[in-house]
Formats: sequence, structure tokens, C-alpha cells
Amino acid sequence: MTGEIESGIFRMSGRSITFWLFTLYGKPWLAAMSVLTVVMALAALTVDIRWGLVCLMLIFILFPMAIAFLYYYHALRPVTAMNILFHRIRIGGDGVSVDLFEKMTDKDTGEETFSPLYSKVIPSGMFRRYKIGTDSVSFPLEAPGKGFLCIPADAFADKESFSIAVERLAGKRER
Repeated sequence: MTGEIESGIFRMSGRSITFWLFTLYGKPWLAAMSVLTVVMALAALTVDIRWGLVCLMLIFILFPMAIAFLYYYHALRPVTAMNILFHRIRIGGDGVSVDLFEKMTDKDTGEETFSPLYSKVIPSGMFRRYKIGTDSVSFPLEAPGKGFLCIPADAFADKESFSIAVERLAGKRER
């Protein structure tokens, strides 16, 4: 199969994007802050109650700041933001084409249609090693663009198309 592989029109849920955001970029930082919080809570119980204040400052000031940093620095990247909009992925020889769509509903008939908004081509060499989740695969991008592109397992018509698409993006199959 040497032709272009095309997905259906889909979008990722906010829950999936949050999962990938924390998995790809936030794990070490939030794990370190969690360990510090536990240590400070134990210090408040055993050494001095003032460590409890430091623990609360970590919980109510630093944790939200870290989450806001992840959101502003990683989630608002153009490629990552594309995951939340309705889009279609086409994988060909030159890379991945992501076509964005706007969902429109006819007021009279209630019929839903998709009108094209924007298209972007991401060269195949921009993708790093992929990560596998429970219901999707994420392809992080190299610098300078960064961000990540998620492909859910049900984005393609059948499982064979999905596995071929993942293999092509991973560089395991000839283009």
C-alpha cells in the first residue's frame, strides 16, 4: 500500500489531550512537586507546623502555576491545538497533512456538515518516537515547533489502516 492514507474527520477530547500533555511534558515536574508535598506534610507533622504552610503554598500556588505553564507553553502550540478541533489526517510521501474543519449545523434540517478551514503539512522528519496510550497514539514533534499530534484508534475506517498509518509515521514502512 503505497498511496495516501486518510482518516475520517475527528477530534480528540479534552481528557485525552490533558492525559497526553501530562504524560509527555508534565510527569517529572508534577512527580517532583508531589514528592515535595508529601515530604513537607510529614515535616509539618513531625518537626514543625510551619512546614504545613509551605506544603499548602506548594499545593495552592506552585501546582496551579505548573499546570498553567504546561497549558500556555505546550497546549497552545499550533499542532497541539489542532487536536482539539475537528480535523482529518492524510499520511503521504511528503509527510502528514492535517486539514481543519468547522462543524456547521443547518437550522432548518438539523444536518451537520463540515467546512474546511485550514490545512497544514508536517514533514515526516519532524516526528520523534511515538508514545502509545490506552486509546490513542501520540507523535511528539521535534523543536522548533514542538507540540504533539494524537491519533485515536477509531480515527480510521479499520484497524489495518490505523496500524499502517502508525507504521508510516514511525518510519517502519517504506513511503
